Amino acid sequence: MTRSAVRRSWGNLVRWGAAGISTALLSAPLLSCVRYARVHVRSTRSGTCEGACRHYADCKDDERPESLQSCVADCRDIYVHEGDVDSESLMEFEDLDCKDAVAFVEGDDRGRNPTAGSRPVKGRARAQ
Repeated sequence: MTRSAVRRSWGNLVRWGAAGISTALLSAPLLSCVRYARVHVRSTRSGTCEGACRHYADCKDDERPESLQSCVADCRDIYVHEGDVDSESLMEFEDLDCKDAVAFVEGDDRGRNPTAGSRPVKGRARAQ
């Protein structure tokens, strides 16, 4: 390989390398916007008894208003103390998939406690 051929090869490598680096630098802000949008999608969690009970009712496919009202009353008895709502625990519940949400409410104690570490209000950890 001649000296001029090596220079041309090296020149091509430098040109393509510079093009790759500049493309990466120009793409980074766009990709970070996409990542930001995906990470910061508006949550559907409410942190309220109504939201938690809607999640449970949806999982049970129960559209009866009296079931929702009973659930909300039970939830407020457990997760609201002197007007202070334990919204963190309720949002954790709303994050559960249906199988675990139903098991949590109906008392399936197979070692899964989705709100372990949460602060149970009035000393009870789950609805009965």
